Amino acid sequence: MNNSNSSKFISAIYRPVDIAGLVYVRIVFGLIMLWEVWRYFEHNRVYRYWIEPEYHFPYPGFEWLSPLPGDGMNYLFVGLGLMSVLIILGLFYRVAAALFSIGFIYMFLLEQGRYLNHFYLVCLLSFLVIFLPANRAFSLDSRFGWTRRSDTCPAWTIWLLRFQMGVVYFFGGIAKINSDWLAGEPLRDWLGGRADKPVVGEYLTSEFVVMTLSWGGMLYDLLIPFLLLWRPTRIPAFLVTLFFHLSNAFLWNIGIFPWFSIAMSAVFFAPSWPRKLFFLPKVGIPPALPLPRHALLATVLLSAFCLSQVTIPLRHWVYPGAVVWTEQGHRFSWRMKLRSRDGLTNFHLIEKDTGRIHSIDPYEYLEPWQVEETDTNPDMMLRFARILKDDFKEKHGKEVSVHAHSVISINGRPDQTYFSAELDLTEITAWDLRHRWMYPFSKNREPAPESNSLVLD
Repeated sequence: MNNSNSSKFISAIYRPVDIAGLVYVRIVFGLIMLWEVWRYFEHNRVYRYWIEPEYHFPYPGFEWLSPLPGDGMNYLFVGLGLMSVLIILGLFYRVAAALFSIGFIYMFLLEQGRYLNHFYLVCLLSFLVIFLPANRAFSLDSRFGWTRRSDTCPAWTIWLLRFQMGVVYFFGGIAKINSDWLAGEPLRDWLGGRADKPVVGEYLTSEFVVMTLSWGGMLYDLLIPFLLLWRPTRIPAFLVTLFFHLSNAFLWNIGIFPWFSIAMSAVFFAPSWPRKLFFLPKVGIPPALPLPRHALLATVLLSAFCLSQVTIPLRHWVYPGAVVWTEQGHRFSWRMKLRSRDGLTNFHLIEKDTGRIHSIDPYEYLEPWQVEETDTNPDMMLRFARILKDDFKEKHGKEVSVHAHSVISINGRPDQTYFSAELDLTEITAWDLRHRWMYPFSKNREPAPESNSLVLD
């Protein structure tokens, strides 16, 4: 891009637009986050997920993180709720947004077993809102003169939010272009478990419904960002979005995600839409404003962020093996409700000096929900193996190797052995290429013979 084109691009993304749409995002983001904090206290999740467990499973590279001691995690969620209120009011907005982002991302990184795509989305958006001037109107900060009041904001603030939501949808659709999803799996099995739903339950097992929802879900994700952006199709696309997410909320237990998606889909409308909805007076929008001194640097940083969001979801292509089997590249890629993983992993220890074998009851170490996740999550398997090794050495002063017999079923296939029981799992790190220690994945739906050796290439 030459200098002339660069200048035009920077001028375009800094073109002033109505700030009402950005204020809407600030308020709705704060409201939904406040609701989520309340839900965590209402269902006692803070205690169950971060206080009750003796051991935790931070993400690789963040093993040094641990939950706050005592009632610290309760205080953290109270703080997140308070920051949400301040964000809604636009009071001490930048500080509140930064503290919320730090606290939420810290909580998120503490436990792999609680990974949710919409929590990852909240992490991203909570980081982005720190830098958005969403407190320059309809806020206490602007009311008290603590920030410059403005009826406009740069166009990039709205387009950045549109881009982020578009990434979620589009790459969610890209991920669905796989043989299992297009054949109706695992949706067929999941819908069968919803046959008791009132009115529609008897139809959910119909092959026509299964295939319609599978292909329709893929096409919806792929096309909806563009249909929402194009003015002639925007209203019908938004109505489809309402139906899609309300149906998901009815069928699946997926927390705030449907409501969050509906609320954030409004950013695809013209930035002035809240004024029309709430009968607020129109404001004059100048054709251009002087560029800030940091415009070029900000543009570079924005471009780098956007580039990361379109490359991270595709990183599984550089890893050998099927992502549905190895899990490498599954997280942070908007691979939503794509696979059903059922399995059982039995751990045992072997004393290195005597060869004595000890069978392990994982429920003596982990909470039931952690055991369920560990049974099929390779990162958590490796983390648990190190927990067992360290615990045995601390209690008995002996070195042990940690082994496991693990079988996993993917999307209703017969159980397949995950890796050799001869492997010492403590000698493997989460950064190792998994195809080198896992058995190969069989796509066949007939029982596969157990492999007798590791895949080396």
